[in-house]
Amino acid sequence: MSIVYCMIVFFITMLPESTHTMHTAQPDSIALADASHISGLLQLQHTAEQNSDHDKIVLLPRMFRQQHLEQETRDRKLFVSCSGTTITGCKKLYVIDDPACANTILYNELRIDTTVGHYKEYRDGGPTSPTSLCTFTPNTTQDLLLYNGADFTSPTYRKQGINSKLTAFAFEYLISDTMKRLETPNNQIKRLVLLFGLTAFNAGKHDHSVDRTTPLAKKFDHFVRTIENYRGMGSIPIVMYHFRYPAFMPTFDPTSSVCAPLPDAQAIPGYGNLLVYTLHNVATKKEQ
Repeated sequence: MSIVYCMIVFFITMLPESTHTMHTAQPDSIALADASHISGLLQLQHTAEQNSDHDKIVLLPRMFRQQHLEQETRDRKLFVSCSGTTITGCKKLYVIDDPACANTILYNELRIDTTVGHYKEYRDGGPTSPTSLCTFTPNTTQDLLLYNGADFTSPTYRKQGINSKLTAFAFEYLISDTMKRLETPNNQIKRLVLLFGLTAFNAGKHDHSVDRTTPLAKKFDHFVRTIENYRGMGSIPIVMYHFRYPAFMPTFDPTSSVCAPLPDAQAIPGYGNLLVYTLHNVATKKEQ
C-alpha cells in the first residue's frame, strides 16, 4: 500500500463561526462515498483551500487530490452528506486491515509512545478519572483498529449538526463488518481501539476551545454498546481508556509535485489519541 494512502488526514476539525451565508436546509442524504462523489469532494477541498482552512483539515498538493479520493472511495473509507447534488460535508471512518498501514498511523502520525502516555478512564461515554500516566502497546492481532479521520463541512452548511450525523452514520455502517470479524472462527480480537488525531485547539488546549474527545467517546460508546448487545452481553457498563500523545497535524504545499508533508516546524501542534475498549468474554458471560 502506498504511504500516500495510509498517512493522510487523520486530524479532526472543529470549525469556527462562518462568515459565509448560511444554508439552513438539512442534507437530503448521507451515504458511503463512491466514484460519483469525486467531483463534489474535490470541490469541497477547493472550498477548504479558498477558505484558508489549512490549519483545520489536511489538504494534499492539488495534483494528488483526485487520485487520493479515488483510492479512498474504492476502499470504502469516506462518507458524505448531500443537499441535492451538492456535497455539504465529508467524514472518514474505517477499519484498518493492513498491519503496515496501522503501524504507519500509530507511530508516524499519532506518534504513540509505548513507554508512557497520558491516560484517562471513560465510563459510559464520559470521563471519570483525572489524567495520569500509563503505558499501552497496540497489537494488530488482538486489537481491531478503527481509524476516525478528518471531517469537513462546507462553510455555508455549518452549525446544523451535519458532522455529528455523518459520524453516527459511519459508526452504524461499520457495525455489520465489525460483527463479521468478531464472529470469524478462531479470531483473536480482544479489544476495539479507535484512533484519531486532534489539533491542540480541538483538544481543549486553547482559551475558549472545547476538547472534542468526549463527544467522540460518546459516539464510540454507542458503537461498542451495540456490538456488545449483538454479542449477547446485554446491559453492561462500557469502560474505555483514553491515551493521548503529542503529535502534529501535517501540512502540505498545495503546489508541490511531491506528496510529502512539510517539516514539523510548519505543522499544526496537536495530539494522537487512542480510545481502547476491552470486549467482554462471551464464554464467561454464558457461565454466569
